[in-house]
Amino acid sequence: MIGLEAIKMMNCKLCKMAAAFCAVLLAVSAFLWNIPAAQAESEWSLYYWGFENTVADAAGVLTSGSEGSFTAGKQGQALDAAANGAIKSEKLTADMTKGFTMAAWIYLNEGAEGYNIILSSGNTLAAGNDRFQLHIGHASEELGGGYLLAYAPAIAPEAFPGDAEADLLEACFVAYETWTHAAVTFNGEKAVLYINGTPVLEQTASGAIETIPLYQQITVGALNHDAATFQFNGAIDEAVYGNYPMKAEQIAAMASDPSAAAGDLDAWAKGTKTITPDSIVTPAEPSSDPSTLPPGGSTVYYWPLDDDSSDLSHHEIYFDEYGIGLEYTEGAVNQGIDTSFGGTVSVPFEEEQDFSCFTMSFWMRWDGSDAGYGALFAAGGKEHPYHIEMYITTDGGDTAYLAFYNVAMGSAMEGICPIEAGELYHVACTYDGAKLNVYVNGEIALSTQAAVDTAGFGSNYDVLALGCLVDETLPFIGMLDEVILADYAFDEALITKLYNSPAEGAADVLKLVQANYPENYAPATLAPTPTKAPATAAATQAATAAAKTPVNTTKAPAEADRTTTVVVIIIVITVVIIAAAITVVLVMKKKAAKK
Repeated sequence: MIGLEAIKMMNCKLCKMAAAFCAVLLAVSAFLWNIPAAQAESEWSLYYWGFENTVADAAGVLTSGSEGSFTAGKQGQALDAAANGAIKSEKLTADMTKGFTMAAWIYLNEGAEGYNIILSSGNTLAAGNDRFQLHIGHASEELGGGYLLAYAPAIAPEAFPGDAEADLLEACFVAYETWTHAAVTFNGEKAVLYINGTPVLEQTASGAIETIPLYQQITVGALNHDAATFQFNGAIDEAVYGNYPMKAEQIAAMASDPSAAAGDLDAWAKGTKTITPDSIVTPAEPSSDPSTLPPGGSTVYYWPLDDDSSDLSHHEIYFDEYGIGLEYTEGAVNQGIDTSFGGTVSVPFEEEQDFSCFTMSFWMRWDGSDAGYGALFAAGGKEHPYHIEMYITTDGGDTAYLAFYNVAMGSAMEGICPIEAGELYHVACTYDGAKLNVYVNGEIALSTQAAVDTAGFGSNYDVLALGCLVDETLPFIGMLDEVILADYAFDEALITKLYNSPAEGAADVLKLVQANYPENYAPATLAPTPTKAPATAAATQAATAAAKTPVNTTKAPAEADRTTTVVVIIIVITVVIIAAAITVVLVMKKKAAKK
């Protein structure tokens, strides 16, 4: 028989084994506790490209698809943007509306001319609220370099120097063939431009940065929309983008000791070190006072374009004023007009209208065309300051770009969204007196504060045009359908419905039209019953990814309580250990009893 002392020793060993198991259990529990915290998406994100013979960022989450080219850098290797072009990230998931930091070491080659983009984001073809960039401007051999500039249309007043501010530009000069650290930060009310860690411009500014899914990427070395325009002529190293303003001392550290700073940047990018942003100021939403809407603000013109060009409102404005005979083809809802046979203009307005706020909406299909412009929907002639138009630009390939123009604004907003030949798109443009929104396939493609001036439009001398300008120039080759013009801004819900459910949206618009019929008004043209959208429209909803980035509306599952989870794990494992220990003791005692 095994003596009592032996059993005690055995029990002592079992206790030690249990204690060891508990220690391991605690370590595992601590690991399990920290996993969710590490995996939870932080409010702040930093992306860092060291360019050590790779174009991937430090966290490995933003690969560009471009192999890049490398040369000796300020810290190890650098991206040779002049040799092999820019790199463009995949879509960023970070909230880019709270502010930003852009920074990099740059080496401007001798002979670099004009604009050289360092980093850019947003739709860099249009001056929208999602766009911001850091670049060298006005470079020339005569100067021996260029000027460090930044551009962010959402920030007003303009925070950064322009051509006329020569006194400010001198502080921003960057010489050829010299490694220079460039940075810009914005925190919602203050914009700061840095050279070699020293702020050279610090200005009070206000603005609300917005996010448009279509262009939610970062490009290093060129404009973001195509990763080619204004390619940087030189090398870029230690590039940084943060969705928050970095502190001045952090910028200074990057400039003074790039080797030491690389460690911090790497840790922030990988989430192993806590990000501490500079102070963030949330700007007030720009005013869109309903009082800016015209009195009534409820006139809706609606042209279904189903074998007829009549407007269903009581104004009865119809197209084909000159009786040329319109050609009809399959549309998004029933039929649309085939503009390949020529654009068309409407009869003049019978009474003056107030379009100081407006909505333009239509379905379109572009059938391809030579390089140039194609007017989709225009109001008034270009000789008037109130002229507005939606149009496309193309270089003759299979992709065109949507654009908006108002004479009084001075410059066009081009490159709003790519339009692929042969595909159906729903386009809507709204203006509420303060903000211009352009929607493509139910989603925002451009949103910006704008001073659109339509004062005077709507007299009995003015006309509208479909598929051309009012002088019948700039023809658009394709199809237009379900054309709507209103003297107020439609809300997003209705615009989304016009895309997602064309027939139901058409029925809702018809109700808006009929609600404004004068008493005892009998429409000359009865509205046709909308039919279900043709299969081509339904198929296009899945095929227009170039113009629409789907929004995932599935709610994320509620995050499990980590405390409860870990406690349950501890209890279960502890019970298992205790049960195992008891079983071993009983077996040993049983063996001892047999002996």
